[in-house]
Amino acid sequence: MHPPAIGVTLNNYETGQSTTDRLHMAAASSSLQSQAPVCPGQICLGSVMAIPGRGTSEPRPLEQVLGQARKLLEQYYATLKQGSDSFDDRFKQVELEVCTTGTYILTKSELLFGAKLAWRNSARCIGRIQWNKLHLFDCRHVTTCQEMFDALCTHIQFSTNNGNIRSAITVFPPRTSSRSDFRVWNPQLLSYAGYKNADGSIIGDPINVEFTEVCTKLGWQGEGTQWDILPLILSSATEGPKYYELPTELVLQVHLTHPSYDWFEKLGIRWYGLPAVSGMLFDCGGVEFPAAPFNGWYMSTEIGCRDLCDPQRYNMLETVAVGMGMDTSTSVNLWKDKALVEVNIAVIHSFQKQGVTVVDHHTASSNFMKHMENEQRLRGGCPADWVWIVPPMSGSITPVFHQEMAMYHLKPSFDYQASAWKTHPWKEHAQSGKVSVKCKKFHFKQIARAVCLTTRFYRAALLRRIKATVLYATETGKSETYAKRLTEIFNHSFNATVYCMDEFDIEQLPHESLLLIVASTFGNGDAPENGEKFAHSLEAMKSNQVVIDASEDKLEYVAEKTSSIIELISEMDEAVNYRNKAENEQLNGELVTEETTPGDNVSIDNVSNENHDNESNEVAITDSEVQNSVSGEEASCGADYAGLCSGEDKDSPVPREHDVTTPTDEVSPQKHGTDELKGVVKNSQAAKKNSFSNLPSYIVDSLTDVQEEGETEENKLNGRLFEMGTNEATLLDETMNTTNRISESEDHTVSSILSIISEVKDAGSVKRQLKHINAIKSCIMENVAQMTGKPLQHIRYSVFALGSSVYPNFCAFGHYMDHLLARLGGKRLLKVAEGDEMKGQRRAFRKWVADVFPAACEAFNVEDDSQFIKETFSSKLSMDTVRFVKAKQHQLDHALSKYHNKKVSICQLLRKTNLHSSDTSRSTLLLELDAGQEIQYQPGDHVGVFPCNRKEIVDGVLSRLTIRVDLDVPVQVQVLKANNTSNGVVKTWEPHDTVPSCSLRTLLTWFLDITTPLAPIQLENLASVATDPEEQRRLLQLATNPSAYEEWRNWKFPHLLEVLTEFPSVRPTASLLVTHLNPLQPRFYSISSSPEVHPGQIHLTVAVVNYKTQGGKGPTHYGVCSNFLQDFPPGQNIHLFVRSAHNFSLPLSRTLPIIMVGPGTGIAPFRGFWQHKMAHAQASGGVGTLGHMWLFFGCQRRTMDLYHEEKEIMTSRGVLDKVFLALSREPSVPKTYVQDLLIQEAAAVYHKMVVEGGHFYVCGDCTMAQDVHQTLQRILMEQGNMTQSQAEGIIHSLKEEKRYHEDIFGITLHTTARIQMAAHADDGPHDVRGGVAA
Repeated sequence: MHPPAIGVTLNNYETGQSTTDRLHMAAASSSLQSQAPVCPGQICLGSVMAIPGRGTSEPRPLEQVLGQARKLLEQYYATLKQGSDSFDDRFKQVELEVCTTGTYILTKSELLFGAKLAWRNSARCIGRIQWNKLHLFDCRHVTTCQEMFDALCTHIQFSTNNGNIRSAITVFPPRTSSRSDFRVWNPQLLSYAGYKNADGSIIGDPINVEFTEVCTKLGWQGEGTQWDILPLILSSATEGPKYYELPTELVLQVHLTHPSYDWFEKLGIRWYGLPAVSGMLFDCGGVEFPAAPFNGWYMSTEIGCRDLCDPQRYNMLETVAVGMGMDTSTSVNLWKDKALVEVNIAVIHSFQKQGVTVVDHHTASSNFMKHMENEQRLRGGCPADWVWIVPPMSGSITPVFHQEMAMYHLKPSFDYQASAWKTHPWKEHAQSGKVSVKCKKFHFKQIARAVCLTTRFYRAALLRRIKATVLYATETGKSETYAKRLTEIFNHSFNATVYCMDEFDIEQLPHESLLLIVASTFGNGDAPENGEKFAHSLEAMKSNQVVIDASEDKLEYVAEKTSSIIELISEMDEAVNYRNKAENEQLNGELVTEETTPGDNVSIDNVSNENHDNESNEVAITDSEVQNSVSGEEASCGADYAGLCSGEDKDSPVPREHDVTTPTDEVSPQKHGTDELKGVVKNSQAAKKNSFSNLPSYIVDSLTDVQEEGETEENKLNGRLFEMGTNEATLLDETMNTTNRISESEDHTVSSILSIISEVKDAGSVKRQLKHINAIKSCIMENVAQMTGKPLQHIRYSVFALGSSVYPNFCAFGHYMDHLLARLGGKRLLKVAEGDEMKGQRRAFRKWVADVFPAACEAFNVEDDSQFIKETFSSKLSMDTVRFVKAKQHQLDHALSKYHNKKVSICQLLRKTNLHSSDTSRSTLLLELDAGQEIQYQPGDHVGVFPCNRKEIVDGVLSRLTIRVDLDVPVQVQVLKANNTSNGVVKTWEPHDTVPSCSLRTLLTWFLDITTPLAPIQLENLASVATDPEEQRRLLQLATNPSAYEEWRNWKFPHLLEVLTEFPSVRPTASLLVTHLNPLQPRFYSISSSPEVHPGQIHLTVAVVNYKTQGGKGPTHYGVCSNFLQDFPPGQNIHLFVRSAHNFSLPLSRTLPIIMVGPGTGIAPFRGFWQHKMAHAQASGGVGTLGHMWLFFGCQRRTMDLYHEEKEIMTSRGVLDKVFLALSREPSVPKTYVQDLLIQEAAAVYHKMVVEGGHFYVCGDCTMAQDVHQTLQRILMEQGNMTQSQAEGIIHSLKEEKRYHEDIFGITLHTTARIQMAAHADDGPHDVRGGVAA
């Protein structure tokens, strides 16, 4: 029996502190133990270059896959802070998948989480502090080497980012037992070739000699120089190794120079800026990815020590030492150490000069100590390999040298694996050693010529291909349909991808180039549920921008003052030049001449007479000190180091990030105290005063603008300089306080400027100071631009907003998106386009696409093809491109859930009660549903009910179709699609994107909308199959004449059966028809119960809708969902989902008064409100401490007074303090509306809202809501003695404070005459809640 595991104590011999590592015990977990320990037995492998991994490419045993999958998912869901149910559901899916296939598919978010965790677990990486900022390119879908190359080019371009390096990983398909591995053969994506000569000498990088021979073996021919970039060698599951030369414009190289040695540049040394490891295996959750290249950025010693100076590499140490004039025959003079330092100085200097991210080893070591401290606090330990963490130079003067570390191996991980060329099954000729390609009959020159031509075309296409991201938010699916259509169109000239807003990673938004938004508006201006998260993220981004804007003026002021400093020092420099000129001319012996060596840096301090030669106490600032002050704290291999002197390519389609952590050793104004600064200035003044006293009077006079008594111009200049220096230090310190809430990158920027200015306070060494302060000014200006730049300033965007004009806040969410994007710096391609579902929405979408596509092409210099747009919209599916095939039947709830992208729940109907008395012809139902314990809701929330079409309409439509399948046999709709491949255009039958697999009868019953009038494009499709010429003419007229269509639609409001009856020669094929019908949308109802009064139940209030078209003389139409529920028998199951209504919830404070206005079924949510208050009253012992609750209810007659008895009970118990009833059709009673009752109680309403801070709730149709809004405005004006604008401002404030709440029905019986017929029909995607139009 083993003793219990305990923590390992780790000491820090520099600070004397100790910590206990307990995280290592996770490495010994049986669920993770899929390979031997890092150091088995008594052997330490810490210094072994490649620690062995599993050692086999065979599939893992299933128990190991499941063990590691469980561990990964446990960590993932713990991070999301989701309940165990989410984890259990997901792990059950994984178990089933693993048991069936031997592996499973990670979701993209799981994969990204695993990649970040693998970096976090990398024991040999010193730069892990920014592990959480890794960007993922998910390329698990690729199948060919060409697709791999395309993806890697994208990776390199993204990560290089014009020198502002960004960390990223590209993940290709995983290892499976049924195919060969995808591999990137290069150890790094970028590396230099190594050519071995006959005499054994090597040109280039010796470490790559073997791989260079492999490249040559495959047909690549390098130029034979020291700096040839190697091609990428790639192999896929179906293709052997192929080489691809990287476009030169993708490879950023830094030519090394030295700040002090001009001869260094002549050595011709260079290095690439992007370190991207591509030969390691990514092991994530039991799934292995042999091809997963990733990158961070360089620590300077990796290049300066290892790559350039290791004896087995470029071995430049002695060459540099000789250039420095050092004796290399003995080691006692430490020539190696001195030369090594200068090479590293050259690396840092050159990378910073070119604006390429690099971190020095001291900063990296400090960062790692901070990371280790964070990990100890968060995870209880940090795996670290001391041998690798300690930098290759300056060992004991870095903090990591003195820190004990524990070396262990955690999953997920990046593991070493055998080189691809060593495991590939080569087929070679015995004599020549050349690769045998038996299947090819072409000469090599022919193949090479074709490859070169293809590569050239590809490069041109790659440079033109701009990423376009399409985002949609929808409640009904219409925005999704438009968004996918838009993506197809933009893929003609862009690299377009479509996402639902709640699936898009908001952190990637600043990296986008072209953003297209298709957004619906739900209710009276609300965001669709799948758009709320995205909107909140943008709002948070905007809030952060406000903080940045607050510091903009101060930063610009600093830059302005720095210009003044430069001007002052320039004046001093000019004075010195005058003096030197006078000396050279030896004017009348008036000057004390002093010889200076040409090229010397002339300082005002050394212009004194010989009595003051040694009086200057000036603090000189060297180039290396400036570089150190600029370096700050580099965020390790994952953030983007915003080097102070690095520029930004304004033409780059990808914006730069500035994600850098705050320096650990910030230089504050106090570092050079006031006394020290005054001493510097005083000494400088003394020296310069004597110097200027010897100048001719006309020179001194030329320097004097304003002469004050007792003060020389030099004293004034120095005094002003000192004052400005201290003021700037103070100002920057204030700016640091102002920007505490800004991201770490901006903190670093400000502190770096502060660091430099704190070092430059005196006027000595004028020319050198002038040079440095000029650099400071450019740094400040650049960082001002970076800090005050909008986060989305590189994005071009356009918004298509969908909505219904019956709402007061028409298309509000789309306009809100447009406003936020513009506020964050996005550049608008076009103004917001609006699509009104009541009139011409499809035409509006087509017009917008026709406008935005050429606008985007022009903005990104992409060739515009206007004819393509016309052809795209004119292309149609035909009987030859759509078919039915037999399929498996899916459960209805699963099919609905997938079709609508909702979590569908099944609730049993317990009871159904008609709330109206028997002497009225109308029906309003109270439905009581058994929701169980799984469905959670709050009063005010909605449910979306999935109805079915009436049987007589479904049967009638089926009888008029051309059908070639059994009506009740499950079928799948397939579409013939043409795909561009390397073999040309290939046509394949693929499942339809949206239509589910089920029987044709089920499709028309549960999934497709056959009651909403067909759109013009659908009528045009029917016209194409009409056999009667007159019917075809009439259909085309309706399809092309908007006024004729609107008149026909509003008068007849025909469902599909009525259209087919009106045009009997139209008998479309069933397979073609179902692809043109819209989805049958769920209907929304406000919940009429409280979970605290009716636990496990949901109550609905539903008004049953029946009406006649054609002015009351046409056929009877039935509201789809209300009649479905009326006919639904108790004991059967209803399919629904819950939608939260955050803007219509009860106030958190229970003591605030509440006013509720809801005529008709607008009372539905208020029943839940008063039930909730009753429950709290019973729990607290009475209603005494609870706020007053007033209800204003309206109906036509007393017999239609909903929940009359329940309201009386609530009133008698004090739950409802007052109930007001407005009757609009009651005989012998004056016509009264809820607005009239509000006016009667105006004084009390004003007091409760303005004085007591109450909440005002309105639920009902649009017209009523507008009237109530105007009524409240009138009350405020009259009772508060306000102007109209003041009253409007008060209501606006109430909405901002979430004290004015609206839950508005979109289409009701009381809507305007223009859409009255549409209102009665309950057609499709309209927002109908409370049952009014359902």
